[in-house]
Amino acid sequence: MTRVAEGIYDRVLANGRRVFDIVYDLPRQSPGKRNQKWERGFASLSKAKARRASVVTDLQRGTYVEPTKVTLGDFMMERFAARHDVGAIRDTTFDGYERHLTNHVLPLLGGMRLQDLTTVDLNRLWGRLVKSGRLDGKGGLSPRTIRGLNHLVSQTLVDAQVQGLVVKNVAIGATLPASVRPDLQFWSAEEVRRFLEGIRDDRDYALYYVDLTTGMRRGELLGLRWDRMDMDVGELKIVETIVPVNHKPTWSIPKTDAGFRTIPLDTRTIDVLRDHRRRQVEERLAFGMDYVDLDLVFPDPKGTMFNPENQSKRFHRRVTKLGLPHIRFHDLRHTYATLARRGGMDIKALSVRLGHENVATTMNLYQHIPLDTARESAQNVADYILG
Repeated sequence: MTRVAEGIYDRVLANGRRVFDIVYDLPRQSPGKRNQKWERGFASLSKAKARRASVVTDLQRGTYVEPTKVTLGDFMMERFAARHDVGAIRDTTFDGYERHLTNHVLPLLGGMRLQDLTTVDLNRLWGRLVKSGRLDGKGGLSPRTIRGLNHLVSQTLVDAQVQGLVVKNVAIGATLPASVRPDLQFWSAEEVRRFLEGIRDDRDYALYYVDLTTGMRRGELLGLRWDRMDMDVGELKIVETIVPVNHKPTWSIPKTDAGFRTIPLDTRTIDVLRDHRRRQVEERLAFGMDYVDLDLVFPDPKGTMFNPENQSKRFHRRVTKLGLPHIRFHDLRHTYATLARRGGMDIKALSVRLGHENVATTMNLYQHIPLDTARESAQNVADYILG
């Protein structure tokens, strides 16, 4: 080994190739003892000089980090697995993270060293996903999904900074698609009546009826139990939910404190639920000893948890059969909220009923006032002012 410059040495490998090694002093860990760090195998003198100069500058600025071969993919998955193990991430959230990372981020950037990741790398990935990110080949990912993916990377880099693995969170400067307010899909009141009339004899009639008169989430409906219902008083309590984890129905709880709530019921919905309960008792007796009684209001025919994904497929088939505009199961919630606003429900009351964490969320989605209500309000105000 021969010194060719300050802190730089060259050597010849067994195959005859010449490489360069660099050495530099790190802050001393104990008095009187040098703390040197070697980095070996640079292919050219210029690369070795550039690396050593960069290290010296970082040491002077206090921004130096120890070189590591840890990849972005390994660090991200270990981080999320660890947070999931201690309960910091819900099962459903972890399942979603894992799918998004596996499908969109890790194939292109997962093998890259954590310290080599740049804002340019992220910009290229997000630009690619905007154009053709969907797995079915039908276009790009939504701005919301891409911004969420960048947030995952950013949070990963925050942890990497805390652990001293990177100096900078390069995700902060990434170029992201502009946020777009979702184009909500919902039915009119007439379409709601057509749907309910078309499925009046359907086993899941009460499920859809309750959704369309309360705005409950899919998982809240499927996780509702009879002991959470007081039909004499006219209310139900949301305490548990059923969500899909790896495509299997799993017990869970609301994500926020606002999700734990009591929902008043109208008399028509109570009548539908009473009739539904009578039918369920008959169904249970017909099924016999193999019936599994979980006290669910909306179980599958055997009494066990209904897979939320399967329930969405059932809803899609019914909508197709009736020839109604195609909306998702979740859009029944949007339908209720929109029609509730048209019916004059206060935005605060609607927010509480929907279980939103704050009124701002409800306002962002449903603050638009339909023209007929606006005209009525304008007329009422004018009459009050003018007499």
